[in-house]
Amino acid sequence: MLNKMKILQVIDCSGYSCPGPLIQTKTYYEEAEHGTSFKVIVDNEVSSLNVERFLKQNNCDYEIIKESDNRYLIYSDVVKNNKEEPKEENESKLLYYIASSSVGNGDSELGESMLKALIANIKNLDKLPNTIIFINTGVKALAESREMQNDIAELDKMGVKTYFCGTCSEHFGVTNNIKVGTVSNLHEIMTLLGEHDRIVRP
Repeated sequence: MLNKMKILQVIDCSGYSCPGPLIQTKTYYEEAEHGTSFKVIVDNEVSSLNVERFLKQNNCDYEIIKESDNRYLIYSDVVKNNKEEPKEENESKLLYYIASSSVGNGDSELGESMLKALIANIKNLDKLPNTIIFINTGVKALAESREMQNDIAELDKMGVKTYFCGTCSEHFGVTNNIKVGTVSNLHEIMTLLGEHDRIVRP
């Protein structure tokens, strides 16, 4: 059980835009000693979700207190597992980068229909992508299409990981409408782009 009385460091990320809170948390965590505790303050839900996922990935014992819509307190301990990183397979990694609500230029209604068809057809490809990323109005298209979200859920079962930009979903006010994939941030998206040697942008 996390003992908040042990808190040694407060990381106040109020006013920082994504991915600032995650980067500050990660930087402190990497330098902190095992067994110590800290508190992160953020002022929006997306930053809270990004920090929470980082803590989960590191098997931390944590607690999140939502004081209001613009103040979240995240208490956590520091766990240093010292586990060896898994070796990457020597195989090309494919990423689909969906940065628009429409495929191609010209008729927007046609382009939106083509995007839905594209996502629906991915499962039939001989080579599945490792990752799908939705940013900008691509996030809005995902939020507004139950059909597309069902296709993404099916792809997840097939091992395809999907991420969507939390800043983008907050901008369009659709974060709570997206029930699939993982809310992400610019830092993680840039990292994922660097890890894939084949990137497809429809």
